[in-house]
Amino acid sequence: MAGNDMAALHEGAIALAREAAAKILEVYESEFAVQHKDDRSPLTAADLASHRCILAGLERLSPDIPVLSEESAEDVPALVRREWKRLWLVDPLDGTREFVKRNGEFTVNIALIDDGVPVFGVVQQPVTGALWWGARGVGAFKREGGVDAPIHVRAPAIPPLRVAASRSHRDERTEAFMARMGEVEPIGVGSSLKFCMLAEGAIDVYPRFAPTSEWDTGAAQCVVEAAGGAVVDPRGRPLSYNQRDTILNGDFIAPAARWSTRAGARCHTTCATPSSTAISSRSAMPRCRGGTGSMAEAGGDIARLLGIMAALRDPRSGCPWDVRQDFASIAPYTIEEAYEVADAIGRGDMDDLRDELGDLLLQVVFHARMAEEQGAFAFADVVAAIGDKMERRHPHVFAGATVEDAEAQTREWEEHKRREREASGDDDTSALAGIARGLPEWQRAVKLQKRAARVGFDWPSHAPVIAKLHEEIDEVRAEFEAVAADPRDAAARDRLEDELGDLLFVAANLTRHAQVDFGSALRRANAKFERRFRAMEQLAAADGTDLSALPLEAQDRYWDLAKAEERG
Repeated sequence: MAGNDMAALHEGAIALAREAAAKILEVYESEFAVQHKDDRSPLTAADLASHRCILAGLERLSPDIPVLSEESAEDVPALVRREWKRLWLVDPLDGTREFVKRNGEFTVNIALIDDGVPVFGVVQQPVTGALWWGARGVGAFKREGGVDAPIHVRAPAIPPLRVAASRSHRDERTEAFMARMGEVEPIGVGSSLKFCMLAEGAIDVYPRFAPTSEWDTGAAQCVVEAAGGAVVDPRGRPLSYNQRDTILNGDFIAPAARWSTRAGARCHTTCATPSSTAISSRSAMPRCRGGTGSMAEAGGDIARLLGIMAALRDPRSGCPWDVRQDFASIAPYTIEEAYEVADAIGRGDMDDLRDELGDLLLQVVFHARMAEEQGAFAFADVVAAIGDKMERRHPHVFAGATVEDAEAQTREWEEHKRREREASGDDDTSALAGIARGLPEWQRAVKLQKRAARVGFDWPSHAPVIAKLHEEIDEVRAEFEAVAADPRDAAARDRLEDELGDLLFVAANLTRHAQVDFGSALRRANAKFERRFRAMEQLAAADGTDLSALPLEAQDRYWDLAKAEERG
């Protein structure tokens, strides 16, 4: 969608939030009845009036984007809504309990979700007229008197830590969390206003250990993230939307620290004021001079990089974003940078490979610096440890031992690893011991299969693997039919997921028997699909046709043309 169109969509949703707020106030200022839903949550005429207002308005504003609202979600089967890549996610009245109490702490929430990610959100407080909105790549704002003022999370936090606590859902786990945080100042507030206070720097963290639904958090999460904060689950992953059969969120914590794993969005928060320019992680990397530098020159550049990281992490004068990070928050960036190195290699782009290797090195330096601050180890210890390991695991190079060939060396390598695990006190003697659980699952599948094969648990050739693949396809087909017969059957969907996993596991095994790298084969398939799809778009455009407006049969003809052109 073009920038102007997206801006119009934002303004349209903001206007709807204000219109819905007015409908809510009409009920708020009168006598109203309170009903209760099956989950015992309250329901009033204000919830329904706001819902009808927003639903009708969004249908006018963007008839091609479906709407998932709290007050009509039961009418949409999970199997249907999970096909929606883009949708409006609406809580017509967030904080109905606060509405009933007449304390003013309730909001209207409207979010635009793109492929599981909130890309726009508006939160309107009817009683005060305050409105917060945010959009990815645009920023976060508080609108007062028709004027948007940029907002940003508070950084750095100075004790006491200001912790938001729900007025209606305070529990023992929240109390325990605050007790562990040291000197804190609890701030009680209802609805999505907690997120808005975080986004504008009024609080430092909002922990939630009680149930919420996706429409409770979607809009506010976008505002918080656009303001430089985060909303993450206990494993440090940003909350995602419309990705599961359930619409319930798990536990989460919203800290005033940026969290982003999207390519191209790896940036620090502003280091001074909300209007200052964000510092990219790339900008902190010294560029290579090119040519063949000496080891002494490389050592000087490493020392410079270590100094840069020490300055960034300085709690008094460093960058607030860097100061706030820990091992868990940086780990996703480390994984992402490794993939970007592989991507540069696949494209044969040496300039980009140089830059991406620098980004990956920055991750090592970052982790080492945090460990040094804790007194655990320093960068020099990391370098020494890997040097010792490489010499220890290559006795045929550094200790006069002999090895027949690469296959024998691989066996020796694994034996060295086994002895090292044993020496470290790891008593796991399984043939599968030591396979990292953080690997991409396809890669872990291949490693599991290779380890099992070493003790003879393997198909003798590719033929029975192919037969097994056909068997798994039949089982997947049967489970698809079961789900189609009853889309609400959670057990059938669980079996389908299980069978799809079996199918993929066997496919990984087949690539191993073919001595083909699973990841490489999938990358080639992805590249082929992208190449041919782009060719389809160009062919359709040359005919003066919009590919998206064509039926599948016509699109298939363009696909066949693209394939034919590619094959010459």
